[in-house]
Amino acid sequence: MSNQSSEERVVRRPPMEVRDASRRALSNLRWHPSPSGPDSFAAVWTSRFFHFQDDVSVNLLPERGTTRVRVKSVSRVGRYDFGQNARHVRQFFDELERELGS
Repeated sequence: MSNQSSEERVVRRPPMEVRDASRRALSNLRWHPSPSGPDSFAAVWTSRFFHFQDDVSVNLLPERGTTRVRVKSVSRVGRYDFGQNARHVRQFFDELERELGS
């Protein structure tokens, strides 16, 4: 059983471009993003009916003209999330790809 999910991908774009696209992706998803460092964001997702909250973090690591993007989603309550955190991670990467036009 798990109440968290994480994934990382290498994006073949410069860090500044990925940072701007990440901020827009989080806003588009309505996850209430806030910068938590120069190359990271924190966001909160709230479920519609029960108002459960999950914390989503996005860290950007520059690597020779590319950017490694690490995303982690963790439930605040409970031991099992029925796959919701994995959906958050997939949704973020899908939205990031749309923002980057990939």
